Amino acid sequence: MLGHLTRYIILSIIITFSLPCGAQSAVDSLKNRLANAESLSDSIALLYNIYDCSPSAQQGEVLETLYDLAMRRADYHTVNDVLRQSANHYAANDSMQRVLIARAENLPESPEKQSTLVYMNVIATSNSIKSLSQDEREDKLHDYLARHTKSESFDTYKRIEYLFELCAYLRMSTEGELLTNYFQELQALIDELPESNLALKYLFYRQAAKNYLSNGMIPEAVRANKELLDIMGEYEKQYTSQSRTFINYDVPAFECYRRLLLCHDALTKEEVDEYYSKINALIDRNPALRELPGETEKIAINYMMAKNRYAEAIPLIKEQLNDPANSREVQFYLVDALIKAAEAVGDKENLLMALDMSNEMLKKRIEKKTAESYKELQTIYEVNDLKETNEELRLANQQIVINRHKEQLTYGIAGLVVLVILLVLVFVLYRRSKRLTSNLTKSNALVVEERDALQRARKDLIEARDKAKIADRIRNDFINNMGHEIRNPLESIVEYSGLVADCADSARRDNLKRFADVITLNTDLLLTLVNDVLDLPSLENAKFSVHVMKASLQKICNIAIDNVKRHIKPGIELIFANAGQPDATITTDPHRVEQVLLNLLMNAAKFTDEGTITLEYTVSPMHDKVTFTVTDTGIGIPQGKEEVIFLRSAQLDSETQGTGLGLYISRLLANMLGGSLTLDNDYRTGAKFIFTIPIS
Repeated sequence: MLGHLTRYIILSIIITFSLPCGAQSAVDSLKNRLANAESLSDSIALLYNIYDCSPSAQQGEVLETLYDLAMRRADYHTVNDVLRQSANHYAANDSMQRVLIARAENLPESPEKQSTLVYMNVIATSNSIKSLSQDEREDKLHDYLARHTKSESFDTYKRIEYLFELCAYLRMSTEGELLTNYFQELQALIDELPESNLALKYLFYRQAAKNYLSNGMIPEAVRANKELLDIMGEYEKQYTSQSRTFINYDVPAFECYRRLLLCHDALTKEEVDEYYSKINALIDRNPALRELPGETEKIAINYMMAKNRYAEAIPLIKEQLNDPANSREVQFYLVDALIKAAEAVGDKENLLMALDMSNEMLKKRIEKKTAESYKELQTIYEVNDLKETNEELRLANQQIVINRHKEQLTYGIAGLVVLVILLVLVFVLYRRSKRLTSNLTKSNALVVEERDALQRARKDLIEARDKAKIADRIRNDFINNMGHEIRNPLESIVEYSGLVADCADSARRDNLKRFADVITLNTDLLLTLVNDVLDLPSLENAKFSVHVMKASLQKICNIAIDNVKRHIKPGIELIFANAGQPDATITTDPHRVEQVLLNLLMNAAKFTDEGTITLEYTVSPMHDKVTFTVTDTGIGIPQGKEEVIFLRSAQLDSETQGTGLGLYISRLLANMLGGSLTLDNDYRTGAKFIFTIPIS
């Protein structure tokens, strides 16, 4: 029979690869339902089922999505559960373990958070031990043992974590009495935990059930396996209430019942029949359990020995004795069973053979136990030696403290002498201060006069400020009125310049058309300046209106492209990267998005003399956002000016047309839309602006 860990891994692999062929279709069906989920609660329930159905390679992504949704919902019970499952999933990934532990540490304080941190630290420590050398493990073990007395002052969760990790280091050196003693100490703390703390209980009893059995502690092994079955039962109740229909505990339950049958001498006849019946029920429900080599035969042997069916058991025992995969404990059990069965039926030949094998195995077992005992005694001696060294250091430190106190006393006496001298000096200074008091009174009178003058100046400043506010309001009203008055004449200029060109004779029409285009271009620039000046007060005072509606991304981008085309210099290529791609719909104010894109494209057109100007967008449903980028091959932004360009009236080139408000207003609009506008600092062949808004 394989060792405990190897058997469990093989059994899990068999179960995994024996999943029904419809498992992928179940995942697809659940994903379709997830897309139509009406609430975060429904999404979390569906994601749990997707996790249970998915192969291991895909489970990490599902757990990450579960974590994000649970955090958005502030469902910290689910967050803790997902973090524990993630710790198991990434058990061999040290960097991911650190990320998960950091997430747990940032959760609100609660007993469940403490339990989760202990669980994750134990998983991480158990995995990190494997990468240590033998000497490093020994040093760590000595350090843990030396801290055992100090650990008694720890709180419950910290002490549980300490004992878990101590047992993990001990298992790498010995499985004897020393490890068992610490296991029992840990069990006493585990049993004090609330009934709802299933995670740490399951983690402990899964290890204890194997340790007690391998050390021949049959009553303790029976209790540990029964506790483990009860915990799995509680988990199944929870999962049923959460509608998790694709998870089961067939593999660990099978292992528990198998170990219990090995302890049949400590069971009642009814318990033997019950556990044997449950094993067969699990095999009938999960035929893959039958595939583990020799497992069903060994279970049958256990049952026959429990039912005193010795004659039937002997042939099976002899057959299984030749299995090279048997662990030492299983081989010892089989030989004992053969001795008992052969003695019961009077089979002297098999009895003699079994006794010979038993003697040989006992000799090896005694040698192993002797080596383990020696190792434990050596460890205890080294730890005691370390404690003695620490005690010597403590006494030396105590002597240092005493010497330091003597020095402090000496310094105190010297300080007292200095204090007397200072008192004399204080008396002298007091006499002098009396003389200064009269002078201070005169100074105070002067200060009062200056205070009154400052108050008068303050009153004058307040009046000036109020006048400035009135003037500022009058200025804004004037700008608004003038802006509205300027728009109509400008639009008339554009229309009539076009009519002049259209009505001219063919010989002059081309020249007039060119002049009309120049008028239109400059009028557009003037209108843009007017609009910027008019929009700015509303944006800065948060009085700007946003009209949210369903909008087409293709339409928004095409409108911006069409409006900027006539401002593009000859020889420059204007590219819309998403042209011809499937459209997408977002919920936003399309006019304001067009306004931002037009400002960015106009800015690119202004500073690009050759090359390309590219508009592109990317939709990210997972993060609920759409990202626009406007990239040009123009003069770029000097280093150190990346944020200056977004300031009000910021112009890097004083000879360039414009008020310098375009990027400032664009960032204000982006913030009002719930998004952001930034410059890509890594792009150096021009300028690249990144404009992000929510999809909804």
